[in-house]
Amino acid sequence: MRFLRYGLILAAALALHACSKPADTQRSANAAADQGAPADGSDPDSLARAAVESQRLPDPEGTLALGLAEAVRALPEWAPFYPGARLGLDSSTQGANSVQVGFTTTDSEDAVAQFYMKTMGAKGKPSDQPEDGVRSIEVASPDQTEITSVILSPGEGGGVSGIIRYEAPS
Repeated sequence: MRFLRYGLILAAALALHACSKPADTQRSANAAADQGAPADGSDPDSLARAAVESQRLPDPEGTLALGLAEAVRALPEWAPFYPGARLGLDSSTQGANSVQVGFTTTDSEDAVAQFYMKTMGAKGKPSDQPEDGVRSIEVASPDQTEITSVILSPGEGGGVSGIIRYEAPS
């Protein structure tokens, strides 16, 4: 079972890395902040609009941006969106019990990992498992019904690509 989980983590990280766009097509956190979006990730609507606009995707009714913003809002307080990161287009809520939020940042892997080790510590004792170029930080409730994972991999051109995945009890 543990090998299956690591296989899924590695596959998710590789998919995230393969789907990441070059940095010149994405809006930086500073540019978003200059246009009124807080760089700390506290405004999901602005983060979502910036993600859609930076990819030059048509979203005339705003449904894509709305879905991205809802995914950020669904994250638990012990695993928030990484401050100053760019929201990934792979972010989604999957029913009432699961959410996945992708992000990229120019910060180092160690800085991102330390942030999540600290914030996820509010839920329990997180594990930090680097394996084959992918780093997985995970915390679970004592009964294993609630699991939060952050998967980090090297980003294109430096920085980090990450996925925050939260699974709530059914």
